[in-house]
Amino acid sequence: MVQIVGPRKSGKTTLLQELIKELNKLGVKPKVVKQTKHALEETDAGDTKRALEAGAEEVYLVCRNGFRVQKKGKVGLEELVSSLSGLIIVEGGKGVKRRDWLSVVTWRNEAERKAYWKPLTVSEMGPQDDAKLVAWKVARLILSNWRARLS
Repeated sequence: MVQIVGPRKSGKTTLLQELIKELNKLGVKPKVVKQTKHALEETDAGDTKRALEAGAEEVYLVCRNGFRVQKKGKVGLEELVSSLSGLIIVEGGKGVKRRDWLSVVTWRNEAERKAYWKPLTVSEMGPQDDAKLVAWKVARLILSNWRARLS
């Protein structure tokens, strides 16, 4: 479990993209969970919404380029992550207080850096840092830690 945490517009998504690319080069396909404060947008407001309103617990929308699962009700970030297997990267979730998740902090100033620092922070990315270089380093740290936990 790796969490990329930092304030809005601090480079979390940019770092996430570069980290996924680096992990893929190393033969690892991570799963990503993104937490947002925004409500889920109904891209299929018709049938999907009607099925949920009728009482379906989950609706699977399958299309030619992928699929989406929509579940009725609230689910906690930690609950969702614990139901997944493999290498998971969480983008966001600043309120999570887990001490067993590795963390990468993105920040724009020293106050943000201190505010988002977590017990298992393994790296950081500030405004002058190159996301590709940070991702290269973090991918190797994650991989060695993840493989050690598997053995």
